[in-house]
Amino acid sequence: MSTADRSAIRCRGLVKEYGRFRALDAVDLDVREATIHALVGQNGAGKSTCLGLLAGRQVPTDGTIEAFGEPVAFHSPRDGIRLGIRSIYQELTIVPTLSTQANLYLGSEVTRYGLLSEREMRATLRDLNDRLGVSIPADIPAGRLSVADQQMLEIMRALCSDARVILLDEPTAALSLTESRALLGTMKELRAQGTTMVLVSHNLEDVLEVSDDITVFRDGRVALPAAADVRDKNALVAAMLGPSGLEPGEVAIKDHARPHRAPGSREVLRVENLTIPGAVTDISFSLMEGELLGLGGLVGSGRTTVLRALVGLGHRTSGRLWIDGTQVKWPSSPHAALRLGIAMIPENRKTDGVLLGDSSSVNIAIGNLDRATRGRILTKARLASSTVGAAKGAGFDSSRLPSKAGTLSGGNQQKLLFARWDYAPVKILLADEPTRGIDIGAKAIIAEKLVERCERGVGVILASSEMEEVTDLCSRVVVLREGRPVGELNRDNGRITVEQILSLSFGLAPTQSQEAHDGHIDV
Repeated sequence: MSTADRSAIRCRGLVKEYGRFRALDAVDLDVREATIHALVGQNGAGKSTCLGLLAGRQVPTDGTIEAFGEPVAFHSPRDGIRLGIRSIYQELTIVPTLSTQANLYLGSEVTRYGLLSEREMRATLRDLNDRLGVSIPADIPAGRLSVADQQMLEIMRALCSDARVILLDEPTAALSLTESRALLGTMKELRAQGTTMVLVSHNLEDVLEVSDDITVFRDGRVALPAAADVRDKNALVAAMLGPSGLEPGEVAIKDHARPHRAPGSREVLRVENLTIPGAVTDISFSLMEGELLGLGGLVGSGRTTVLRALVGLGHRTSGRLWIDGTQVKWPSSPHAALRLGIAMIPENRKTDGVLLGDSSSVNIAIGNLDRATRGRILTKARLASSTVGAAKGAGFDSSRLPSKAGTLSGGNQQKLLFARWDYAPVKILLADEPTRGIDIGAKAIIAEKLVERCERGVGVILASSEMEEVTDLCSRVVVLREGRPVGELNRDNGRITVEQILSLSFGLAPTQSQEAHDGHIDV
């Protein structure tokens, strides 16, 4: 029997329940040795829960797991590590202030006679650099590494502990296109060296490129087993969504729904010569009432920096800012920005957006607690009843309002943030990577909610690495390169394409006529 025909992991009848909610229901899964096995499905379909059971992070309610032919009963991640199963999570687990070498051996330091063996650990790091074709220095703080190198460090940590199976949860979600290609190449090399990988990803192009087997999850069950050997993107999407297609309220974006800036529309925001030393330089643009404006560019181009400056999180910000035609001071905090009518859905919802330990209703009401109080008294009943409308408006199941936000899928957490800024209405909404790491059904809802904001007169600025979202939704796109504006694409001049954004991002010649006026560049 060849290696690829043997099971590295075999699950039968896996069930995981949280109270009355069944997250996994009778799941059977076979992961062959020395293969890449992808788990795909909408948010909340059960993929990450399954990964958590395989890692020992959670204990199944029922069912069995075998690892390399032996029955196992995981009670903690250490049980999985002892069997050679390591996890790499979407939220990386490095310690930013420790060196890369210290992170590599954290919890499994090499010692001789009670002392750290620096020479042996450094030699292993060099070997891993050679094996993976990278060059990660040993002594710099890990927080100074790029996200891609931090992810590679996590893979090194797994290999350093002789991992036979690596579980990867959305490994390319925070990476640029070039970095993603490099990581996929590393995964192929590891497979050739005999490492087994289980991949959870919403990027079906990545899945189809690297995976040997694909299992589709829907509503906690296996909707399409790997044995079906389906390699067609449309068929995979159909299996994820089920026979009825999109869930209720999940409406795909149609061309006619795209907001367009009407001539003479009121200007709600204007930025002139925004500069943050070492980050962005001389950025100018305007935003009209009801407009959906895109910020285009590659990872590191300055998109997030611009949005953070607008909500008072910029460091040494200079330039001029107008709101509704009146020049104002740059906000010094998110609270000051909110007083100006500006709110943000941040890139990292778990650390910067959602209060993971609080209920969903608290997460919605936190932007405007006065609305949830009566006589300056906040009650659970008042909190729950006052947030129902905002929850439903964002496509969030109001029956889950008592649930802690940390128990929700990424897509549902993102819906909470949209509901928050319905509950506390704003005139300018900044959306930074709003669909990162969520399933295609939830992406459709998020995109529709952005359009709905515009139809209500809210000005929206969208920054997204998924350039098709920007070209499909935005009436104008300001393209940044290395912290500077390099062009403005306008739908009035013709269809905006990904190729145009990339051409400007890479410093290539634009494809539309170019003219400069009033400090802006139109392409």
